[in-house]
Amino acid sequence: RNFSQNDMIRSFAGTVIPKILTSRQAWLVIFEYIIIRVLLREKIIERGDDLPDISTAALAIIGSFMSFFLVFFVSQAYARFTASYGLSMNIDARIANITYLARSALKPAEAMRLARYANALHAVAYIGLSDAYTYSNLLQPLNEKYRLLTDFELQRLNAVGFKKGGACSREIVAWMLDLLYTAFRESNARKEEGVVPIDNNTLTTMASEILQLRGSIFDMYAAAEQSIPFTYMHLLVLINGGYLILISYCIGVYFALSHSVFPDLLGAFMLACHIVFVIGMRQIGRHMIDPYGSEVQDLAVPSFLEGTIRSTRQILQGQRFIAADFEKEEFLDSFRPQLGEGYTEQTLAYATTHAHPVKGLPNYDLDAGHVSSSPVLAKQIGAQAAPSSNLKSRGSHSSPNVLKSRSIDVEMEV
Repeated sequence: RNFSQNDMIRSFAGTVIPKILTSRQAWLVIFEYIIIRVLLREKIIERGDDLPDISTAALAIIGSFMSFFLVFFVSQAYARFTASYGLSMNIDARIANITYLARSALKPAEAMRLARYANALHAVAYIGLSDAYTYSNLLQPLNEKYRLLTDFELQRLNAVGFKKGGACSREIVAWMLDLLYTAFRESNARKEEGVVPIDNNTLTTMASEILQLRGSIFDMYAAAEQSIPFTYMHLLVLINGGYLILISYCIGVYFALSHSVFPDLLGAFMLACHIVFVIGMRQIGRHMIDPYGSEVQDLAVPSFLEGTIRSTRQILQGQRFIAADFEKEEFLDSFRPQLGEGYTEQTLAYATTHAHPVKGLPNYDLDAGHVSSSPVLAKQIGAQAAPSSNLKSRGSHSSPNVLKSRSIDVEMEV
């Protein structure tokens, strides 16, 4: 993504060049061109009756049809690749939603366990989805680093079978729902002991998020199992091969012979451009059809997994909610402008050097967290010039209607 144009040109790994160099079709048309040029130079055959010219109009029609067919194939493959990326990001978002709700509604131990199951479900889903990811190269390193599953849980999933499609995914979804409904029943059973129960709306929302996570994983499996029809791919390869054979012949016959090798080199360069376009575009499309492979251009599944695990841990370890202080919130609210208004320097200066703008309340020390009679904010920010005239509003541009709507009498002294 951050490569410059020169870096991209010099790059080799992750490009279509290695695939082209190992393509039999590419070497076949190259040998065809070399044989034609050698036969012409040795005058074994002559242009005309031995090597008839092909009409450029006929070749243009074939090339246009082939180009349209090839570009359409790559476009469809890219749309499939983009849809797969969207499904992966949707799974990430669902796990974050589940973690947020679990943090707020469940006990800390239950919330951590539910988030652990959600991340394990994320990893197991990719193992059943692609042959590129296995227990040994994906789940085992993640489990050793983040402890997503216990030994007993791993034994259970191994008995189910990691490679049996979504079998392990369905197992973990059942664990998550069991944990949620068990916590719901226990919290309601201990309501008389002072335990805050999980309400029905929260239960329904959390269960819905878990089932939608399962649905996103199912959609990912459904998209991966929707293979490209063989007849479609066969026709594409057949048209590409026929076009390259024709273009190699035309380029070999087109350039006149001379004592210099420049026409031969120029023809070879033109043929190379056609090979790179035809075979390169086809290879790009075939790679994007299966975005969950091990190639450089495939989706970065390990990065997705670790990013999701870190985000859920950050959610769980966040600062817990602190009860609101009404006087502090009222003090802060008195400085917030109405729609269409903005803070003014005079308002800020007066607020930090004079009495509390609401009648009957002294200054509020925001840092200390309590009400005091001394202008603490004035000491911190520094006194500024007071307004030059008596005002009845929080700012020099406030209107009487705003004051009436908030029912707050404000006095400002010079």
